[in-house]
Amino acid sequence: MSALEGGGTITFACEGTIYLTNTITISQNTVLDGNGYSVSISGGGSNRVFYVQTNVQVSLKHIAVVDGFSTSGGGLYNDGGFVTITNCSFLRNSAVGQPGFPQSWSEATNANVSFPGEQGSGGAILNSGSLRLSKSFIAYNSAIGGRGGLGFKSVSPQEGGDGLGAAILNLGDTMVDETTFATNVTRGGSGGSWVIIDSYAYSFFAAKGGDAGGTAICNYAKLALTNCVFQANAAFAGSGGGPQGNGGNGYGGAVYNRNGTVIHSKCRFDANSCLAGGGGDRGRSGVGYGGAFYNEGGKSESIKSTFAGNNATGLHGFGGACFNQNGLVSFQSSLVVSNHVMGGNLGTRGPGAGAHAMGGAIYNVDRLALVDTDLYSNAAYGGGGSNVFSLGWLLSTTEGGAAEGGALYNVGKALLTNCIVSANIAFGGAGSTYYPSRAKDGNASGGGIANYNTLVIKDSSLNENFVRSSDIGGGAGVFTTNAITLSNSSISSNFLILQTILPGDAFADGADALFSVTGNNLADAGFDWFFSETNLLAQQIGRAYFRDNLQATDIGVYRVLFEDNLGGVKSLTFSITPTLTSFSGSKTALPGSNVAFSAGAKGTPLRYQWFFNGGAISGATNSVYSFIAQVTNVGLYSIVVSNHLGSAHGAALLNMPPVITRQLQHQIASFDESVSFHALVGGTGPFQYQWRFDGSDIAGATNSTFTISSARTEHNGDYSFLVSNEFGTAISSNATLRLFNLVHWQNDNGRLALWQLDGTNFQHSTLVGQFPESSFAAWRIIGVNDFNSDGQLDYLWQKTNGTLAVWFMNQTNRVGTALLRNGQPVSSAWRFVGFGDFNGDSKKDILWQNTDRRLAAWFMEGTNFLGSGVLHNGKPAGLGWRAMASYDFDHNGHSDVLLQHDDGRMAIWQMNETNLVNRVVLREGKPAPVGWRVAGLSDFNDDGEKDILIRHHDGRLAVWFMNQTNFVQAVRLRDGPARSTGWRVVGVR
Repeated sequence: MSALEGGGTITFACEGTIYLTNTITISQNTVLDGNGYSVSISGGGSNRVFYVQTNVQVSLKHIAVVDGFSTSGGGLYNDGGFVTITNCSFLRNSAVGQPGFPQSWSEATNANVSFPGEQGSGGAILNSGSLRLSKSFIAYNSAIGGRGGLGFKSVSPQEGGDGLGAAILNLGDTMVDETTFATNVTRGGSGGSWVIIDSYAYSFFAAKGGDAGGTAICNYAKLALTNCVFQANAAFAGSGGGPQGNGGNGYGGAVYNRNGTVIHSKCRFDANSCLAGGGGDRGRSGVGYGGAFYNEGGKSESIKSTFAGNNATGLHGFGGACFNQNGLVSFQSSLVVSNHVMGGNLGTRGPGAGAHAMGGAIYNVDRLALVDTDLYSNAAYGGGGSNVFSLGWLLSTTEGGAAEGGALYNVGKALLTNCIVSANIAFGGAGSTYYPSRAKDGNASGGGIANYNTLVIKDSSLNENFVRSSDIGGGAGVFTTNAITLSNSSISSNFLILQTILPGDAFADGADALFSVTGNNLADAGFDWFFSETNLLAQQIGRAYFRDNLQATDIGVYRVLFEDNLGGVKSLTFSITPTLTSFSGSKTALPGSNVAFSAGAKGTPLRYQWFFNGGAISGATNSVYSFIAQVTNVGLYSIVVSNHLGSAHGAALLNMPPVITRQLQHQIASFDESVSFHALVGGTGPFQYQWRFDGSDIAGATNSTFTISSARTEHNGDYSFLVSNEFGTAISSNATLRLFNLVHWQNDNGRLALWQLDGTNFQHSTLVGQFPESSFAAWRIIGVNDFNSDGQLDYLWQKTNGTLAVWFMNQTNRVGTALLRNGQPVSSAWRFVGFGDFNGDSKKDILWQNTDRRLAAWFMEGTNFLGSGVLHNGKPAGLGWRAMASYDFDHNGHSDVLLQHDDGRMAIWQMNETNLVNRVVLREGKPAPVGWRVAGLSDFNDDGEKDILIRHHDGRLAVWFMNQTNFVQAVRLRDGPARSTGWRVVGVR
C-alpha cells in the first residue's frame, strides 16, 4: 500500500487481503480500484484503515474495507476531503471508546477524580467532508461506548460513553445510493459503579449507562438517501453500573438525525431495533426512542419509502418506526407497517405499574405531515405489572402499563392527507399474574391514533383498528383530548376488545372468560361466534360470549362474524399481533458444536421465519432453529413471528471464541528483506493478538500482522501467535522462518530456478517454473523486487520490444500480473540496471543506463510510473563504464550506483537522489580478474553490509565481502552453470 502515499491511480491485478500495521494516510488525490478482483484491506482489528486529509479527493472502487479499529472512523476517517465510494463493502469495522479512569480497585484507591467512558462513533466511516457512497454493502460494523469510571470515597462514578453511528457518523455532506446497511450494532458503555472494599460500598448509587443510536447513520449535517436498505440494525443502550444506576436511552435503531437535514427516497427500513439499557437494582431502565428513525431539532423527509418490522423497547417505548421532537418530519407516498413499541416490565425491582408504550409506528412531539401514506398493522404494547416480595411475603401487585396510539401518538401538530390507518392495535400490558384480581391489565386507548394536541385529518380513513384494554378503554380509532379537524374522512369499524384468551395467558383450570365487542356502527343482532372455526350456536349471547370452567382444550382462536349498520359483514378474530414471551438470547459456541435458537410467542395463529445477518434462512420456519456451528455462522440471528395482524421480532448473536482459519506458513526469505506473518482468524471480533518467537512473547507485537522490517540471522526461528476475544483464546501452530541468500536464475529457454545459500554455503536449488506462453523467447526476466509490498519478491520481465510486466509472486507461486506504464515499451537504447530510491520517497525506483552511458531513474510507486529523472545532470559515465547495481553503500539514506569497467575495475557513485556527490574507486583501482563480472549484491556474511557477487563466464562464482565501500576479502562459492549453457543471474537478494 506504499503506492497510496504518492496519490494517482492504483489498480489491482490480483486478489487477496492486505493486512495493515498502520493507518493509510491519504494526502494526495487518489483512485484505488480493485478492478474486479477480490481485494480486502484489513486493519486487523487494531488499526484504522484510511485517514483522508483535508481537500484531498479519494475514490474507492471494488474494495472491501474490513476489521478497522479506532475510537472514531474505524474503517475510514474523512477529515474534510472529498470521498467517493462505489461497489465497496465495509465489514466488521469498529469504533470503541476508551473506558473512563479508573477501572480497577488499585487505580481507584490512588485517584481523586473519575472520568466518563469515551464515545465510540463512526465504526465504519466518520465523515466531516464530502461523502458519496453508492452500490455498496455496509454490515457488521459497531460503535461502542467505553465503560464509565469507577467511584471511590468522595469521587462519584461516571456515566458510560455513547455508541453512535456504527456504519456512518456524518458531520458533513453525505449522499448514499443503492447501498445496504445490515446488522450493524451500537452499544452504550455501562455506567461506572462504586469500588467495594471489605463488602462496603462508598455509596448507594451508580452511574447511568451510555446512550446508543443512529446505528446505520448518525447525522448532524446533510444526508440524502436513495434506494437504500436498512435491515436488522440494532441500538443497545448501556446498562446502569449498579444500585440505582439508570440505563441509557436508545435513539434510532437505523438513523439518528440531530439538527441536520435528511431526505430518504425509495428506501426500506426493515427489522431495525432500538433497545434501552436496563437499570441497576432500584435503577430505572432507559427509554427506547424510534425503532428505525429518531429526529431531534432537524428536518426529515421520507418519499416512497417503507418502514416495516421496526421496534423500540425500554422502560417506555416511544415510536416503533419514528420519533420526532423539536423538528419537522414528513412522509410522502410511504408505507409504515408492522412496527411496534413495548414498555418494559418492572418485574421485582420495585413497586409501580408496567411502563407505557406510545406510538406503535410514530411518536410526534413537534411537526408531522403524512401524505398518501398508509399506517398498517402497527402495535403499542404496555409493559407488564410487577409482584413485589419481602421475606417471602407479597407486598404489592400492580397493573400492566398503558398503551396509546397503535399507529400514531401525537402531542405536537400532525396532518394526515389521503392516508389509510388500519389494523393497528393498542394493547394494555398484562397485570401481575400472582393475584390477577388485584392487578388488572393496563388500559389502552387510540388503537389508530392517540392525540393530545393538534390533529388534522383530510381525505383519509381510519378503520378496523383495535384497543385491547381492561374494563376501561377508549378511542378504538382515535382517542383525543382536543378537538380534531376532519375533512372528507371516515373513522369507522374500529373495535374495543375487553378481554381475550390467548396462548400463554395465565388462566387457571376452571376459570371463566368473557369475550365482548364494542365499536362504531354495530348492528344489534347477528353475532355468530366460532372457536377453531366451529360455530358456537348453542352458547352465543350476542355481542358477548362467555366461556366458563376453562381447560387446556379451550385455548385457541375465537372469532365472531357480525354486521354493521352500513350493511357490511365483518369478521373479528380474537388474536393479537404476536408478542415474544421468551427468546433464547445470544450464545457462544465452538466450531462443530450444536446450536439452537428458540422463541416462544403469544398470539394465534403464528408463523415463524428465522434470519441470519438480515437474510431469510431457507426452511427455518419453526420456533426452534438448530445447526452445527462453523466460523461462517457467527453473526446476528433474528426471528419474525407473524400472523394476519402483525409481527414480533427477536434478535441474538452467535458468538465464537477465536478460530484460526489458516495456520501460519513456513517462510524462506533473504537477508535484510522485509518479512511478514499474517493471522487469519474467524470468530467474534474484535480480537487481541500477541506474537511469539521461539515460544516467548514479542514486546509490542499485538497486531494481526507481524513484520520484520530487515531480517537478520537472529530472526531465524519459530513464530506463532496467541489470539483472544471476550469468549476465549486460540494459539497458532509454529511457522519457521529460514533466511537464505537467494540467487535467481533464468535460462534462455524460459526456465526459472532459485538457489538458496546460507552465507557462502550452497543449500538447495528449486525449479520455479517456466514462462507459460509459447513465445517465451520474446520475454526475459531482468530483475526481482517486491512491487506490491507483501513481503514477497516479484519478477520484472521485459519483452524484446521493450514492454515491461511484473509477475506477483507468493514464494515460488505466481499470483498475478501487471503491465508497467500501460504496456508502453522502453527504448532499446536503455538497459535495466537495478532498483534504488532516487527521489527520496523511500520507494524502489528503476535504474536504467543508455547506450551513450547516461543514467536515468524511473520514479515508481509499486507498479505505477510517476515520472523520471536523469542522474548526474545527464552527464554520462566514463568510457567503458557500465552501471551494474544500486545500494546505499555509505548508509546515508541515498541509493548509490555500482559501476564496472570493461577492464574489471569497479567504482561507486555516491548519490544524493539524482545528484552525484562523490566517486569512490574500489580496491584502489585493482580490477577483477579477467572474465569476472558483477552478478548482484547480497549480505553473504550477515554483517549488515551488502557484498558483491561476481561470476566468471565459465560458471565460477565468488563473493567480495565489503565494509561499506571498503573491500575486505574474496571467497569462492559453488560453481554455477557456464554462460554457454544459457543460464544467467537475474537477481540476487
